[in-house]
Amino acid sequence: MRRCVVKVKLQVRPRPVRSVFARRWLRVLSIVLVGCGRSMIYQSAPRGDWSAIGSATTSTSSSTGGTSAATQTSGVGSGAVTGTGSSNSTTTFAVTATGTARASQSSSSTSGASSACDAGPCVTTFAGTGPPGQGGDTFEGPSGVAVDPAGTVYVGDLGNERVAKIDRAGNVTTLAGDGGVGDSVGQAGTTKFNSPWGVAVDSAGNVYVADSYNGRIKKIDLAGNVTVFAGNGKAGFADGTGGPNGTAMFATPTGIAVDPAGNLLVADTSNNRIRKIDPSGNVTTVAGNGALGFVDGTGGTNGTASFTDPEGVAADTDGTLYVADTFSFSIRRIDASGNVTTFAGNGTPASIDGTGGRNGTAEFRLPAGIALDGRGYLYVADYYGESIRRVDPLGNVTTLAGTSAPGYVDGPAAMAEFCQPSAVAVDVLGNVYVTDLFNNRIRLIHP
Repeated sequence: MRRCVVKVKLQVRPRPVRSVFARRWLRVLSIVLVGCGRSMIYQSAPRGDWSAIGSATTSTSSSTGGTSAATQTSGVGSGAVTGTGSSNSTTTFAVTATGTARASQSSSSTSGASSACDAGPCVTTFAGTGPPGQGGDTFEGPSGVAVDPAGTVYVGDLGNERVAKIDRAGNVTTLAGDGGVGDSVGQAGTTKFNSPWGVAVDSAGNVYVADSYNGRIKKIDLAGNVTVFAGNGKAGFADGTGGPNGTAMFATPTGIAVDPAGNLLVADTSNNRIRKIDPSGNVTTVAGNGALGFVDGTGGTNGTASFTDPEGVAADTDGTLYVADTFSFSIRRIDASGNVTTFAGNGTPASIDGTGGRNGTAEFRLPAGIALDGRGYLYVADYYGESIRRVDPLGNVTTLAGTSAPGYVDGPAAMAEFCQPSAVAVDVLGNVYVTDLFNNRIRLIHP
């Protein structure tokens, strides 16, 4: 079922903005003002029998004198969304909503899959209540996700300025961050972040956070102490020593990952580079010469390879790195020698499955977070593609879950809907966790 709020949102969605700062705040603003329907018309049931009580009428729209409006009501309660603006959808708009929606589930056990899901992957909601909020099991723009071998999930909760921790039963607690904007270290409950984005966990259980607008990578140890691992807090580019007063600098770091040797890989988005932090905190550049571009070639600071706002990074066991080159609309691969090639995505923004490589048929709408499983398959949160894509070891791309339409629907993967998924993580059993940013939820794709 479609929600009229989604259609209004699509009318006013901005064109891709290259400024990372602007993009982040456009995302947060959209969460506050619009969301993704927030299930105002239809709320997906937990895993079981996905049948809605009542029905929704189709939306209607009209255009008069350069303005547009859309309304929709449901058969259970009522819901209405009204959007107004100029014909080119660049001016202000208003959103209102009333009424409720319901969904039923025939089974009381979340472990009992419906027959519709027995034949393939199934999407459920792992955590999050939907409307944005602070603390507890409410999220506001969850943006990064990681999972440890025990199945504990960690989330960069962007709007709440915290790192959340979710146990295997779906219970949510705050690992670090007091909810205020700032830049402080110490005991986890009293520290402050400024847009905590990517998260990663190492083999010892330490959690790392890309504190994006502070230009730092922070570390949360097992005792709950938060320290600066690398980045001196000055936005810029410099390789060098780590720690709060070191010489290394970042500019809006987003996605991070830990490799088998214990190095931390960082998508240094505004610097258009992939950086590496060794266990001692020393920072070097793996690839990216700093220029905006979609150029394969040699790595290092002065190499020929270039990226355009990379937001995701993943490390394979053989030393190969994969990069979500977000505004090149592609997945890049960096070999152990630092050479960069295009693994999948031909640079055209679209949601098309197909063959990999720069000249292949596969296309991504806006690849963001990425993660590898134990078999060498790469999972991609296709942000504007409203889907989770999977890339096999040869570079061939398929859609794992999502219809490419924004919304919030649990169920069989081919019918499930997301609203701008931003990151993914894979556990040892092959379950895929997704930060569903505008739905303010953590979704789970069961294999």
